[in-house]
Amino acid sequence: MPDPLVIWDIDGTIVKRSLERHFIRYLLGKRYITWSNIASNVLSLTFKGSAKHLYQLKLAYLRGKSEHAVEQWISSCWKRVIRAEIKQGALPAINRLYELGCEQIFVSGTLKPLAEMLARNLAIDDVLAAEPEIVSEVYTGRLTSPHPKGIVKVGVVDGWLRKQGRDWDGTIALADHWNDRFLLEKVSLPIPIDPGRKLRKHAVRMGWFRAYGEEGFSSAVKMIENARRTGQIG
Repeated sequence: MPDPLVIWDIDGTIVKRSLERHFIRYLLGKRYITWSNIASNVLSLTFKGSAKHLYQLKLAYLRGKSEHAVEQWISSCWKRVIRAEIKQGALPAINRLYELGCEQIFVSGTLKPLAEMLARNLAIDDVLAAEPEIVSEVYTGRLTSPHPKGIVKVGVVDGWLRKQGRDWDGTIALADHWNDRFLLEKVSLPIPIDPGRKLRKHAVRMGWFRAYGEEGFSSAVKMIENARRTGQIG
């Protein structure tokens, strides 16, 4: 049996609020992008028919920016903003789960290079996130596939599992948002962390364990340890 797989949401679970919003605010503050530029990009993508679905406007703020520049901005934003926004207890929990023999991945609707930066610094095994279209080393402002949010996350993880030659058996998900209920319902062990009101009510109906506050991560790890010991997961 393969090692248990821990699937982490990012926004509101690992990072306070939204990872990409932190990044956008940083870019606006540095004037690397402007609201007028974003509006112009949205109009251009819309009227040229380049964005046939709403999700394809998600990265309009990066349209025309070089891949190299975005990499530098992400690195700088990590040092100046994002590092301080990681929830206390997240890294010790990740480290403990590795000690327990778990594999760990991020699944998020955020920009993939941004999620990959976070994954590198937290030693996460793999990242499934919003894939930007880059042509000739320049961001087009579009995504190459549907935005991995809500029910789409389930399909994205399912495809990843199939490539690994495994199924949903022994999977664990930690997430905080109502949109994540589809993923939580699919895994062997769902653990809402600091869930919002709607997800909290749903978790109560489903009988799921919930983790809250500063002790939430350690409580989640203990739950996973117990699940391994009792054979609920591998």
